[in-house]
Amino acid sequence: MGLIQSPSATVAIEAVRPEQVGVATGVFHMGRFLSGSLGSTVFGLVLQGDAGGVVGGFRFSVMLLVVMASLAVFAARRLDARGQTAS
Repeated sequence: MGLIQSPSATVAIEAVRPEQVGVATGVFHMGRFLSGSLGSTVFGLVLQGDAGGVVGGFRFSVMLLVVMASLAVFAARRLDARGQTAS
């Protein structure tokens, strides 16, 4: 993760217009934080071995996260399409 964090942040910043740099870095760091949290959770479940009902709750959380991320991508694409002018 340490080897790709800076280049990934640079790509996220360069992919947007200058007025959207703050939003792009915020979304990038939110994703980094969430992936770190989920990774720690999965690692803990693996070490625990007998996860029982925790796996069901984790599965629900991941599915909810996927749905929310999909909605955010859809909304971002719609907003971006509105901001473009016809050439």
